[in-house]
Amino acid sequence: LVALTTLTICMPAASDIYVDTYTVGGTLVQVGSGTTGQTTNDVSILGGSRDTTLTVPNLGGAELFGLIGFGSGVQLAQGNNDQINGSFVYDNFGTIDFTEAGLNTNFVLSVVSTNRVVSIDNAFWITVRSGGSSSTATVDIPASGDTPGDVHVNFSEFAGVDLTAVDSIELGFDFFGNPGAEVTFQSLFAANSIPEPAVVKLLAGFAILAITRRRRRSQH
Repeated sequence: LVALTTLTICMPAASDIYVDTYTVGGTLVQVGSGTTGQTTNDVSILGGSRDTTLTVPNLGGAELFGLIGFGSGVQLAQGNNDQINGSFVYDNFGTIDFTEAGLNTNFVLSVVSTNRVVSIDNAFWITVRSGGSSSTATVDIPASGDTPGDVHVNFSEFAGVDLTAVDSIELGFDFFGNPGAEVTFQSLFAANSIPEPAVVKLLAGFAILAITRRRRRSQH
């Protein structure tokens, strides 16, 4: 019991590595089918630059519209009949150890809001590249009825790539199958794992039980 309590207290502190907080960048709009892009340079972005691409496919509908808006996070919006796609690419930082010498175990996408009452599955993905190798993991966005928050993608999902020497990272999205979907998220970063609430409660319960038993023994 004492060992469990000590383990909880002595967990290594998070060493977050932010890729982007999406506070800078001009609003990117594509009206009508086609593709547009922009490069944003700012010291708050990993490597100092972000390449943004927005594509509005021609699906034969009357409304063709897509928007990426930056500010307090980034908003992806589209027309009711549209299914936009695009990406945010970072490849100007040389190489970086996203594990931070083993401390970090997850990529985290901080979701602010979505207009969908059901989860948006597999519409987002993270691709990491190291040398000639690359690996991709999908990201599911929770429904609007859920509490917005951090969506974690464990490093174990990126098989066959060296996360201690990453030279490129991409956050991509494709709303195919999700017409009219809108999502706002605040940041993308690497972080330490967070214990599940059930695990935290269990460890806390063990600690309380140990204290109670000690008190009872001291009274006898």
